Amino acid sequence: MPTSTIDAVRDYVSRMCTDREGMKVLVMDAETTGIVSMVYTQTQILQHEVFLIDAIERERTEKMPHLKAIYFLRPTAENVKRLQKEFSDPKYGEYNLYFSNLTRDGQVQQLAEADELEVVRQVQEYFADYLAINTDLFSLNVPSVAGLAGAIWDQSIFDRIQQGVCALLLSLKKRPVIRYQKNSEIAMRVAETVSGTMDTESELFSYRRTEPPPLLLLLLLLL
Repeated sequence: MPTSTIDAVRDYVSRMCTDREGMKVLVMDAETTGIVSMVYTQTQILQHEVFLIDAIERERTEKMPHLKAIYFLRPTAENVKRLQKEFSDPKYGEYNLYFSNLTRDGQVQQLAEADELEVVRQVQEYFADYLAINTDLFSLNVPSVAGLAGAIWDQSIFDRIQQGVCALLLSLKKRPVIRYQKNSEIAMRVAETVSGTMDTESELFSYRRTEPPPLLLLLLLLL
């Protein structure tokens, strides 16, 4: 069981890079590139038979069927569209997909339908969806939560926060008791959404209970 955020993310990255033998290409999006760079140097990654590191946002024309593709991406609608386009004209010999958080309803089905040439070997959820700054500190790279203040409500910011918290808990294999700031509607809504996810995904969160149980304390500071 990982004991720190750095250990958790490093373990996921190591497993992705070593799961398939042979020459590989590691393809990431802008966010997962930042996540990986916090715990691994490019030199360290290349030591795992990773021949090339690329960005999914970049248009690729050259075909390299001798390479096995390792895709590490956030499960966003945009990334699903990019994968669907890629599968229509595959550049690599096989595709191994790793999403940094829980996939949403229908996303895996959309990818399966797009994989007409049957190039996808596996689809996994590896919960490295946060920036591991040190052993007990992480960031979601959300510059401000002001978009959740008052009458303003930016759903994308809220989703990123609650998804990141859920990923953190899953990566550390914790099902905590949740407490939140009494006078903060945002903290309350994050608590309710995280709690709902733990109930909905009860199999993923079925970790051995400890006494006392871990505590998730949600406080909000508007800057």
